[in-house]
Amino acid sequence: AASKEAVARGADVFRRICSTCHGTTGLGDGPIIPRFPSPPSLTAAHAKGLPDGQIFHIITRGQGLMPSHAAQVVPEDRWQVVHFIRSLQAGAK
Repeated sequence: AASKEAVARGADVFRRICSTCHGTTGLGDGPIIPRFPSPPSLTAAHAKGLPDGQIFHIITRGQGLMPSHAAQVVPEDRWQVVHFIRSLQAGAK
């Protein structure tokens, strides 16, 4: 399990970089929606089934309409975001 510090750092990075599209709880309901198509929920079964490395890769390279965030998020912080996403998923019903 990730440390509380890692999850907290991931939450901070997620809030600053990811929540615009993904929303604060990862449901794909960020403030930029509906101007752009909604991203998939990060708490859905499909996202829960993604390996950690694939989530890291998506943050790094982008996927679909999501651009690469490699320039905004250093590799160590990408892993912290993965930990935070897993904490969102664990708390989702």
